[in-house]
Amino acid sequence: MGLRVYGVVLQVVACGLTGWQVWFLWDLAAREAWPVRYPCPAGELCGGDPLVDYTPFLGAGSMVLFVALSWRFLRRAAVPASVLLAAVAGLYGVERTGTSDAAWSVLFTVVALGASLATWWCAATGLRRTAVLRRWSRRYRVADARVVGWRRRGPGGFGEGLAVFRDEAGVRHRVPVVVERYALARHLVAVYDPARPADPRTTRVAAPRSLHPFDDAAPGNTEAAGEVRAS
Repeated sequence: MGLRVYGVVLQVVACGLTGWQVWFLWDLAAREAWPVRYPCPAGELCGGDPLVDYTPFLGAGSMVLFVALSWRFLRRAAVPASVLLAAVAGLYGVERTGTSDAAWSVLFTVVALGASLATWWCAATGLRRTAVLRRWSRRYRVADARVVGWRRRGPGGFGEGLAVFRDEAGVRHRVPVVVERYALARHLVAVYDPARPADPRTTRVAAPRSLHPFDDAAPGNTEAAGEVRAS
C-alpha cells in the first residue's frame, strides 16, 4: 500500500477513536454529570468532580474534532452524524441510570431523530452527486468530462446538457445528461458502461471531490476543458 492509502487508514482509525470518545463522554454526562447531587454538610464548602462537571463541554469539543476528522469522508453529513452519535449516547446514558429523567429522554430522542434524518439526507445527496458507488463498481469506467449546452429545466437547480468525454478506447462521445447547476463550476467525470458509453440511460455525470485511487480515469481519457454555456 502507498502512503496515500496508509494516510486514509490512519484517518479512519482516528475517526473511529474520536467517535468512541464522543460516545463515552456523552454517555458519562447523561449518567453522572446532570443527575449528580453533592451532599454538603451545613456550613461547609462543597466541591465536585471536575472531570464529571465539565464532561458536556469535553463532549462538545470531541464532536467538533470528530467533524474535522470525518469531513473528508462524510462532508456535510459529518455535522448531523456527530449530533446523532452524541444524542444516542446521551439517551443510552439516561436510560442506564435506572431513574430515567423523562425530560432528558424526550430531548435526546427528538435530537436523535432530527439528526438521523439530516444525516441520511446529506449522505444520500452526497452519494448521488459524486456517484461514488458507481465509480467504485468494476462494471463502470470513469473519464474526465465537461458539460456543454446546459439549460435549466423546471424548478430547482437541475438542467439538461451534453456530457463530452472520451472513453477508454479514445472515442469521443456527447451524451445527454441531467446535471445540477452547481456542478458546472467543478471538475466533472463521466461514469459510463464501457459496453454502452453513449447510452444516456447508463451514463451519468458526477462531481467527485477527488478521484478515488481505484478510479480508472487516465490521462489519455482527459477531455480538454472548455467553456460551459449556461442559461
